[in-house]
Amino acid sequence: MWQVIARSLFGVALLAGVVAYVEPSRLIASTESLRLEWLATAVLLGFGGILIQWWKWAQLSRLLPRRFTPSQVSRTLFGGFVLGMMSPGRVGEFGRAVFVDDQHRSVSALTALDRAVSATFTMVAGALAVGYCFAHTRWPLVISGTIGVLLAVRYRSALRDLAARYDLADMTKPDVGRRVLGNAIGALTFNGVFFSQLYCLLAAGADVPAAAVAGIPMVFAAKTLLPLAPMDIGVRETAAVFVLGHFGVDVAVALQASLLLFLINVLLPGLIGVLLVSGSRWQGVSLPSITRHRYPTP
Repeated sequence: MWQVIARSLFGVALLAGVVAYVEPSRLIASTESLRLEWLATAVLLGFGGILIQWWKWAQLSRLLPRRFTPSQVSRTLFGGFVLGMMSPGRVGEFGRAVFVDDQHRSVSALTALDRAVSATFTMVAGALAVGYCFAHTRWPLVISGTIGVLLAVRYRSALRDLAARYDLADMTKPDVGRRVLGNAIGALTFNGVFFSQLYCLLAAGADVPAAAVAGIPMVFAAKTLLPLAPMDIGVRETAAVFVLGHFGVDVAVALQASLLLFLINVLLPGLIGVLLVSGSRWQGVSLPSITRHRYPTP
């Protein structure tokens, strides 16, 4: 508990420092000139991102011995969003298993795989962006290429290890490769949606320099590498201001875009998750306004 409080205070202090650096008056002025068409596009992309996350989680959940129903996919996914809001780097999403009555270890293993694949694509995109922008050194390209090769070589064997340890579905079934590939494609698309969202939110504040497009994956990679505060408060904003500022984006616009990204991608899904899980039991632990409704099993 004390660690969570300390991390929360650190995140708030970091955010306060960034706001002071940008100056509140500049942030307010930037907000007053928002281009609503770009903001609306970012919001629509946010809902599209939620649908992609649902689909790729549904793909992996079919590897369970007892497959989830669509309602179970929704409840575990959005329940994870709720826990993710309260944890650094959204690691609370690994707690999706608490929203089911059984198969806890299997669900936890697949959740870890789901999150790891998405994070890997984020890190590879960030490394490629660094390699492109700083062409005098090839190390980012070497590192990202190595990650890609290792991912391709180890992916299937890692799934077989998970199957043996956590009683997942038989990895030799023809259907399995399609499900795993579907999750990977979903993760790649999901990252693309996030990058596009941030671009739209930047464009809502001002014209975006062409060079800043390469800086967008770096922001997400930095946030992934530094899970320092709950909901990534302060970390996301600091990365946006200093990374995108390096590429010519006005710091007030960068801060505004990162705050809007938080509202659309973190707070909104979390609030939807609260509504979805508020009528279920949390593995026997009574939560406020929660009834004794058993979680359905197929």
